[in-house]
Formats: sequence, structure tokens, C-alpha cells
Amino acid sequence: VFWLQERWKVYVNKRQTIRDWLGPAGERSGKPLRLLLWLADCPPSWQLPDAWFHPDVRYEVALGAGGELPEWLPADTPVHRLPPAGDLRKTIAAIDESTVLPLDLILAPGASADLIGAARLESIRVISLP
Repeated sequence: VFWLQERWKVYVNKRQTIRDWLGPAGERSGKPLRLLLWLADCPPSWQLPDAWFHPDVRYEVALGAGGELPEWLPADTPVHRLPPAGDLRKTIAAIDESTVLPLDLILAPGASADLIGAARLESIRVISLP
């Protein structure tokens, strides 16, 4: 139980980035973190700020049906296609359960209240970036 309590303590926010929390690459021991970039309704020009990239994090992307993987992400980045309509909480839960590691964090440009609420019900933190 202790490991689970520590696992979901994500000490980041808009001002304290993933780099601030994890420190330099390779200093962190243990399981890698899993971060979902929610780009479903994102403008094509948006890009994740450099301060949110860290080599100890496994990045995945949630895209709408017609969305394309941004050029600034590696081609082997796992992509989750979102259904055009449906239960947002179930969609997040399915993405969370798609691999052994749990989702630690969702980053979304201009996160909607619906996304934040659905993720909260799954105990996953959402950070809305400009």
C-alpha cells in the first residue's frame, strides 16, 4: 500500500515542471512514469514546452479520429484514438489499463472541465498548459 500511495504523488503543476520534480535524467530510480498528452482538441501549432520533456517519462498521445502525431514527438510514441462520442471516464480508464504501468499524469493544452472531472474520478491528475 505504501508504494501505491507514493506512486500517485505527482509533485508538478504549471510552475513546477516534470524536469523540476524528477531532476536530471537518470537520477530517478524505480519504475518510469507514464504521461498522456491529451491532444484531441489541440491546435496543430501547439507544442509541449521543453521543460515538460524528461527521458525517464514514457509519453503517450490521445488524438481525435482525424488527428495526426505531431512532428515534435518520436514516431514510435503510442497513440490512443479517441471515439467521436462516449463516456470520457471510460475512455481514460481504458487508456490507463492498456499497459501494466498506471497513468501518472495527463497534460492537456487548455484542459476542459469535463476532462479534469473524468480524470479525477480515475484518480489521475490533469495539468492544463497554455
